Order: sequence, then structure tokens, then C-alpha cells
Amino acid sequence: MTINNQKIVKRWNSVMNNICCEYLTIGTTLSELEYHKEYYGIEDGISINWMLKEARYWLSCYYESGNCRCDDRFLDADNYKIWVSESGMLKRLIARLEKMEDTIIVEW
Repeated sequence: MTINNQKIVKRWNSVMNNICCEYLTIGTTLSELEYHKEYYGIEDGISINWMLKEARYWLSCYYESGNCRCDDRFLDADNYKIWVSESGMLKRLIARLEKMEDTIIVEW
């Protein structure tokens, strides 16, 4: 595995760890991306567009009624703070990815 942009991978991994999606991290022991390339549609490698699509999907979960990522924010003040923090991390990641050209970040 070759990582072409270590900085964005580090940021990606940090956000995925914080939202409890460790299996989507890149190059870590908890990652399953390298082993399930076909399932995730990343046979040729991980691109900026793929990362953007995944981040948008996870952010949508924070606004989907019936999803625990959305509904937990109504439980109490602590859960609301977590919701604000996690959704904010995803929004900032998405904003950063949108500014980048679509390139292959990880090559197998």
C-alpha cells in the first residue's frame, strides 16, 4: 500500500476514529478497506471522491431521523455536545476534501 498524501490520511483517520468508524481508517490495524476493496468499490485505490462520498454519507446519518447518530442528540446535553462535535468534524473534513482535486490517495 502506498499513501500519496499522508496529511489527509491522518485527518481522515482521526475523524473516522472519533465517529467510531475505525474500520474505515487507512493503514491501521482496525482498517478493513484493504481486505474488502470490492465491497467498498476501491479496487484501484482510495480517491478523494470516494472519501468525500463516504464522509457525506456519515454526515447524513447525523440528520436522519431514526438513526442513533441523530436521535441520541435529544437524550441530554452531553449527547448533544457529542453530536455537535462529531458532525462538525465531518463538515470540516468535507469542506477540505471539496477543495482538493480528485486524485488517488492510496494505491494498492
